[in-house]
Amino acid sequence: MKNVKLNKKVVYFADPMLSMGSDTIEDEFNTYVKSHFEAKGIELTNVKCMDTPPFGKLHYDILIFDWGGMSMGNSLLEDLCRIMLKEAEDKPNTYYVMASIFTSYAMEDALDELNTKLHNVFLNIDEFINYYKKMKYV
Repeated sequence: MKNVKLNKKVVYFADPMLSMGSDTIEDEFNTYVKSHFEAKGIELTNVKCMDTPPFGKLHYDILIFDWGGMSMGNSLLEDLCRIMLKEAEDKPNTYYVMASIFTSYAMEDALDELNTKLHNVFLNIDEFINYYKKMKYV
């Protein structure tokens, strides 16, 4: 079965602590995220990979977030989750997808702390893919 192209502007925002076997954030994206989408029948075609916060600087339809490698010993991940939730409230047509376990846990904590549930924030890639397919976008 051929993958359906998802013609949305995607930003992969990840920490510089690369996964084993990855030389660049682009390698990490291709190996772990892009391949996961493709296994579910979706091809991402317009992706920008970055390790600096894109908030307020770029337009994107989907932000895939993985900052779990930088979570130990500081509050940066938690701060980024709070910023992202504020943006998600302000941009209900933009999707925010967590790409790692540690990032997902931090986002879940931020959602609990703010006592909110947003329709456009997804704690993992599969949750987003299922939602997207259900909405008949692909």
